[in-house]
Amino acid sequence: MAEMITVEDRNQDTLSRKAGRYLYVDTQLWLEDGQVHRGDGPAVLSPDGAQIWYVRGKEVTREVTAFFFQHKWPLQRGLNTPEKIIEFDARFLK
Repeated sequence: MAEMITVEDRNQDTLSRKAGRYLYVDTQLWLEDGQVHRGDGPAVLSPDGAQIWYVRGKEVTREVTAFFFQHKWPLQRGLNTPEKIIEFDARFLK
């Protein structure tokens, strides 16, 4: 199960390195087994509203955006139904 961590001054450098990008203080980051990962939504939520999707340490934001577009699902609703989660799992988590 992924653990949500809030970026603070004391852990900002370490978490930014894990994500492979600069993370602002107050960014929410999900980690599982030491990798940036979240199976039910974006793994990085920045204070300015940016959402970045990661699966097992790999950024997949573009792929997820295309996936939502292909299925005609509004991205802002995320994985809000069991059917969406099943399809997401089959595509990204198998």
